[in-house]
Amino acid sequence: MSAVDRLIAAAQVDEAGRLDRVRRSGAFPEGCGPGVKVAPARGPLRIVTGRAVYPKGADGFEVKHSGFAGRNTAVIADVFDMMAVRSGRQRFTPSQIAVARHYRNMVERHSAGGVRCASLEVMPGGSGNGGEFIDAFVAEGDSIRAMQRRIGGGVALEPRRAGRRRAAIRDAVLVDRVCLVQEPLAKVLRGHGWSVCGDHVEVLARALCAALDRMGCTLGRGRIVSVRK
Repeated sequence: MSAVDRLIAAAQVDEAGRLDRVRRSGAFPEGCGPGVKVAPARGPLRIVTGRAVYPKGADGFEVKHSGFAGRNTAVIADVFDMMAVRSGRQRFTPSQIAVARHYRNMVERHSAGGVRCASLEVMPGGSGNGGEFIDAFVAEGDSIRAMQRRIGGGVALEPRRAGRRRAAIRDAVLVDRVCLVQEPLAKVLRGHGWSVCGDHVEVLARALCAALDRMGCTLGRGRIVSVRK
């Protein structure tokens, strides 16, 4: 075998290995149901195990798996899932994450709301009727603006000295970069000229926690009081 032939064979092996890695990255997790196609563009998945309380005997109850046919649910992982995996811990409470996802879903839905489609029924109060659609669309816009007002005009991270290439990171920018653009805290820091170190990440994490608490009127590690107005 000539040197050229060896190079071609090696390239083919590398390409086959690359394609195999891509296929495996897009495989659907076992235990979440059959028949779901391989889709690398789908991105990482988070496995959710449903639990529910069922009657047991005459007057007892027990917690059991609630998935159809014993299956788990696969959910596309978002930036909060990925940050938790990379850091080895979750910096945000369930309430704060729920507020962030609610805000993202509302903004995405509202941005696409100018074109009426079959998904209108998922809008709050919407049923496809023309007048009700407008009412729901306006109400959703009011809710988004109310959440944005509660973010405030504060600064999450600000340079101590002028003349450096670091830019201030405002609370509103931090919320949108993480919740809407799906950028992890490290990428937000790099995008504003900051080094990615533990102190900077913690400062941003605390600022984002506080902003999400204000947006959703959450009570620390407690429940969500309101995410509408």
